[in-house]
Amino acid sequence: MNKIGSYDFVAEPFHVDFNGKLTLGVLGNQSLNCAGFHATERGFGIASLNEENFTWVLSRLAIELGDMPNQYEKFTVRTWVEDVYRLFTNRNFAYINKD
Repeated sequence: MNKIGSYDFVAEPFHVDFNGKLTLGVLGNQSLNCAGFHATERGFGIASLNEENFTWVLSRLAIELGDMPNQYEKFTVRTWVEDVYRLFTNRNFAYINKD
């Protein structure tokens, strides 16, 4: 299976601010959903972990963006686990616009 998960979205009208740009809250929510999809597809999603009385949580988040998608623009969120430690992993995200 490919290391990188790729998930497509559209900036829906109810996800944008008064300037017609996707809000950071929505982007964060979609990022967390992508992390969950990616983990589940690889056998370490929240349901699998809960069976063993484990879970995963977001402990830190740093975001660098050029520009948010406009209303109705398509964009892709890519995610992958870069490093695995005893209790933590480093998960990366890439936000790809229509161009």
